[in-house]
Amino acid sequence: MALLVAAQKHIDRKNELVRVKGSELVDKHLPALLRRRRQLVKVDDYGVEDASAWQKEAEQFFHKVVSPTLPNPAEYREFHSFFTAEVLGPKLAAALKEQAASLPNRFTNDIDPVDFEHLCAERLRAIGWNARVTKGSGDQGADIVATKGADVMVVQCKRYAKPVGNKAIQEIVGAMRFYEAGFALVVATNGYTKAAQQLAKVNDVMLGHHDDLVFGWAPYSVTAGAL
Repeated sequence: MALLVAAQKHIDRKNELVRVKGSELVDKHLPALLRRRRQLVKVDDYGVEDASAWQKEAEQFFHKVVSPTLPNPAEYREFHSFFTAEVLGPKLAAALKEQAASLPNRFTNDIDPVDFEHLCAERLRAIGWNARVTKGSGDQGADIVATKGADVMVVQCKRYAKPVGNKAIQEIVGAMRFYEAGFALVVATNGYTKAAQQLAKVNDVMLGHHDDLVFGWAPYSVTAGAL
């Protein structure tokens, strides 16, 4: 009996260490984790959610990011389930709830393209940018021109049913030159083609989703061409 109690205390100590270290690292990588969850969790035509790809991502995050910070990482190989259920899951749920409360999401699948531009501009303002929607849709390749201090950013907003292709990248590169902007961002509802990602990377164009704007990543913490 004493051995069982001692063994349980040993496991509890490890769980607590995983909780503490894991919480720190989830907080550090929160925007990226939320973005990856959104990309990987799929809903089929019947409304059934498939989170298998996200579960693999969460396990990889534990093994690649959390585990190396623990003493004797090999002893923690089987603790990824505890981490996902007790640390990562609750923290992401709380972040999503805070996101919804801090900025009402008026996005719908049938939102008007102009309304979508204004929604993106509103989200940029909420994270400290002075953002204005240009008079004409895609004026000189930019739907939004945003400033923060000396920084200028041009933005294209694409409410597409399919992944955005090269044309949007080419247009925002032109807008970047026209407005003498230091940053260029394309915001899309359904991702980007591989060719668009490659072209964006070469031209230092950031790629994102409208929900990313809530966390204020642009343009300081996302590499060019990242999704």
